[in-house]
Formats: sequence, structure tokens, C-alpha cells
Amino acid sequence: MQVSTRIKAAVAAGFIVVGLATPALAQSVDVSGGKWFYGTNSNDQVYSNFYHAKNCHGSSVKGKYFAQSGDVKAGDTSYASADEAMWGNESYYRSSCG
Repeated sequence: MQVSTRIKAAVAAGFIVVGLATPALAQSVDVSGGKWFYGTNSNDQVYSNFYHAKNCHGSSVKGKYFAQSGDVKAGDTSYASADEAMWGNESYYRSSCG
């Protein structure tokens, strides 16, 4: 019984160390004629920022809650962020309005 408890404690400690050492995950990609920046950051937020020079556009995220930028005019960047959930974080963009 003691061995099992020690193993559980060691495994739990390992997860804590791994969790603290995990870097922020961010991506930047060219999509639909624009540039999309998305991921999680060091402020424990999930984010989606999208730039499009020619189209009305927007971005949204799902973390602990859903957030969206609304319609953003061509040439500006749309911004959306939410507090990061433990799992299931999602980022979206759209390259048109209406």
C-alpha cells in the first residue's frame, strides 16, 4: 500500500513539474488571404487575432467562455481572447462578414 501511495505522489509531482514547464503554444499562419495568429499565451489566455487587408473579417475563441471580435474592417486586425480552459481551447477566424 505504501509503494502505491509513493508512486501516486511521484506521478502527481511529475505532472506538476511538467505542467509548469510547458511553454505557451502560439501559431502564425497565412490563411484565406490574411494572417492568423492564434494559440495560448503566458497570461493563461487562448487567443485568435486575424489580419486581412482586403476583406471585412473577425475572430473568436472558446476557452473558459466564448469571446469574439465582431466585424472588423479590411486593413485592421481582429482580436479575441478568453481565459484558458484546462482542455478544449479553440481558436477561429473568418475572412468575411455578413
